[in-house]
Amino acid sequence: MLDEYGPIGWREEKARLSAVAAALNEQPASAALFMIRYTKKAGLPAAKKRAAGILDYLTGNGRLKADRVKFIFSEQPENGTRIYLTPADAIKDFLPL
Repeated sequence: MLDEYGPIGWREEKARLSAVAAALNEQPASAALFMIRYTKKAGLPAAKKRAAGILDYLTGNGRLKADRVKFIFSEQPENGTRIYLTPADAIKDFLPL
């Protein structure tokens, strides 16, 4: 696991995403897998909206190709994010956001 965090502000999340982009740029054969945990109250649509913001940031500011970033969503008792660095081939068949 590369990183894990609960609810944080966008400024702090951007700093963490910049670190993810740096790690991926150092390892061109790798990809990032984000596990977005959301509560029933928050809902899946909000989690997907957040994932879209993460992807926009990484493909814009991080200058990554979208196929190097994948998401899975899981309803949990608490909101949070886990980020895994994995071989790109391991997630190539994941559906796009």
